[in-house]
Amino acid sequence: MFSIADAYKRARHSRGYGVHSPFAFKIVELLRLRRKYAFYADDEISDLAIAEGGVRLRREALRFHRICAMKTGGTIFIDPDAPRSIALAALLASADARVTKDPDEARKARTGYFMAKNTTPAQLVEILRSNCETIWLNGFSEPQIGEVVSSIETSLVLLGTHNSILFKRDEMHPVCYTVNL
Repeated sequence: MFSIADAYKRARHSRGYGVHSPFAFKIVELLRLRRKYAFYADDEISDLAIAEGGVRLRREALRFHRICAMKTGGTIFIDPDAPRSIALAALLASADARVTKDPDEARKARTGYFMAKNTTPAQLVEILRSNCETIWLNGFSEPQIGEVVSSIETSLVLLGTHNSILFKRDEMHPVCYTVNL
């Protein structure tokens, strides 16, 4: 009887995804793809991503689009080896956004998409210390991400299996959540 009551409580209160920060909850909600409404560019991004790399790339591109749309304006850095659908997701996020693949401009970007094969943790630390507020990491291991997080005060880390996202916010205490991205 006790386990049935516990299961009911868990089911009733599971809408928080185990996230206790209002900002983190807003981000996790934004990244959920099963919603009542879609972003206007979802079909165009989905078509290119499916043709380019399949369902997993489609989910990644749509989620990156949402992150870029949340950060309207400014420069968005895309790794030169990133799939075209990721670049399209950034490009369609905002009319005020400027997308660049030039590694020298990564420090000037507000948002960035970085791949492990082209970027070291030390470079990420430098980029986070500059203007960059949000970093999407693709292919980085948990120890590499840990090295970045321990070197600089990141406010929020959403640690996923294939992708992770780091947010820099001065008014927020550092917190790390393991999510399924």
